[in-house]
Amino acid sequence: MGSLFRRLGARLSRLISSKELIGQDVHGNKYYRWPDTNLHGEPVEKRIIKTPDGRYDPNLVPPEWAQWLKQTRGPPPSPEEIQQMEAKRQAIRHRAAALEAAEAQRRFQEATLGRQAEQAGGPNQDRFLQQLTGRGYPAGQQAGNPRPQPSSKQSRTPETEGGQRDQGAAKPADDGKGQFEADVWKPGG
Repeated sequence: MGSLFRRLGARLSRLISSKELIGQDVHGNKYYRWPDTNLHGEPVEKRIIKTPDGRYDPNLVPPEWAQWLKQTRGPPPSPEEIQQMEAKRQAIRHRAAALEAAEAQRRFQEATLGRQAEQAGGPNQDRFLQQLTGRGYPAGQQAGNPRPQPSSKQSRTPETEGGQRDQGAAKPADDGKGQFEADVWKPGG
């Protein structure tokens, strides 16, 4: 007799409440919305999720539905949009797995062949400096000038013993076209 009243009460509450089923995802989660009012009496829309087992797991909510629940998107996602986004996520997972396999292969070659990281395709400081200049020229060269510029060690002003800069030393002439290099003070010369 008690279950009859519970079922009757549940049916009446569904009729009275204006919750509208909006959609369902592949995990069986159902998404509802209903009109409500806030504290100031203004109409607002409430959105909820009902999971099949009653336990909410954010990892099982597709991003499109999570955006809809948080009201960061207006209309609910369409089934076609959900399929397109899932295909994109699958492609990204596939590319990430391929990159991970290539990195594992590189590390394996480095370990088995005993090569240095630079020889095995690891970070290369000279190449980084070439990219940093933005021109692809080796560090110290400029476009149209095949000769390398003097290195920073050659263009520094002489220092006296004790790490003090020699004020009487002549600085190299700067015609305004060279690269700027700051004076560097080293303790102990």
